[in-house]
Amino acid sequence: GVHLVYTSAGSADRKTGIPHFESKYRVEQYIATIGVPATIVAPVYFMDNATVFTRNQLKAGVYAIPMSPTRKLAQIAVADIAAFAVLALESPERFRGKRFDIAGDEVSGLEAVEILSRVSGRTFSYFQVPLEMIRERMGEDAATMYEWFERVGYRVDIAGLRRDYPEVGWHSFEAWAEAQDWKGIFGA
Repeated sequence: GVHLVYTSAGSADRKTGIPHFESKYRVEQYIATIGVPATIVAPVYFMDNATVFTRNQLKAGVYAIPMSPTRKLAQIAVADIAAFAVLALESPERFRGKRFDIAGDEVSGLEAVEILSRVSGRTFSYFQVPLEMIRERMGEDAATMYEWFERVGYRVDIAGLRRDYPEVGWHSFEAWAEAQDWKGIFGA
């Protein structure tokens, strides 16, 4: 009666060279050897990172990320990860033995700035954080991840996910932004 739902990382099965992706993929490989019915849920970059890890920059009117301003990045709302995992747990016959890279949208830094400015009512500018700063403050693992985002990036069939699993209620970046408490984020 057991059905394991493991949350990995999007593209972890693609030999990215990103240490924390590679370690998650080793767990996926181990799960495959133990004979437990399982589903692998592999979310991409979290939309919520903008309000959790860069809140101070947002308060200062800056959307900061270490990628080129026009480079698109697949992203997902944390709420959608939970909804997909619940769906997998409640419908094991649909999900057992499968791996899913999941995302709700794909936006560039400039698109994110436009959306955040419009939705929050505050004007943001884009700042491309230098990778050396990421190395110094977050370590080599994070720098490697952002380098990979810039060079390769995720490949996710967002339209297919929306079509096949509409019950998740996938958030676009704009829908996610509209659901945020901007007054609380800005301390107003």
